[in-house]
Amino acid sequence: MCCRCMLANEGHATHDGSTAVYIGSYKWWIAWARDTGLPQKNSAFGDKTASYTVSELGCQGQGKAKIFFTRDAKNHPDPRALPNWMYYWSQTEAGIGFTYYYGGSGQGAKSGTMKYCGTRRAWVCIIYDRARLSVSLHNVRTSKNYTYESINFFAFVVRHEAKHRDQFIKMWGDGGGSSTSPYDPTKDTVGDGLRDTMRGSLVHGRPYTIQSTPTYPDNWGYGSGFNDAEDAAMWEQIWPDATAYDNVDWAKPGRQYKQGYTSP
Repeated sequence: MCCRCMLANEGHATHDGSTAVYIGSYKWWIAWARDTGLPQKNSAFGDKTASYTVSELGCQGQGKAKIFFTRDAKNHPDPRALPNWMYYWSQTEAGIGFTYYYGGSGQGAKSGTMKYCGTRRAWVCIIYDRARLSVSLHNVRTSKNYTYESINFFAFVVRHEAKHRDQFIKMWGDGGGSSTSPYDPTKDTVGDGLRDTMRGSLVHGRPYTIQSTPTYPDNWGYGSGFNDAEDAAMWEQIWPDATAYDNVDWAKPGRQYKQGYTSP
């Protein structure tokens, strides 16, 4: 029996004229509709309607389907060599409004970093692969615990690095279009990035001292690499809700993908 299946997807549809297979244990016919390429927009994923026609019987019907993208693959339509998660999540409110770049596997356990880029002549935020996973943190300022996963962790990292950028511009300037970083190590006795003369005023009500160890303990759960610059960013940054962007996460694995979904 020939079964023609069609899957609607943001204005285009893919189909195959595959032969349906009868599954005796379930007592029904099955044929696959396979999308041969990923869409440009993240909004094209999610709940979709699949229609079918059985030519020999002249009958038609529709069914519901959930469409996901493979998180770590790089088969989206953009020519840039970005993983799918970076390409699609950046189209959502998790990333919109911020400027950042993809940095690959990064450095050790880091999820992101912020530095002055001579080529771009600006302070830039870099997001690493670790940002697609998860983390558990404690917001010292609000005394709330957060476990960020998938797109929500990505959103947190984007906001964290953006806050570093804001603070470093405040302390060192934006570079004025120069290829040379405005950061001056002779004015940073501790070596953590904070300017000596602004350690007491950078964050309102939370002064930092000039000493080799962090002024405040790492009650955030930040871990290795914690210093006063990290404390300052954690204190002032936006902390999104732990489930804020679940509804636009169509990664597999991801916040909406459930084990057991059919995925040939």
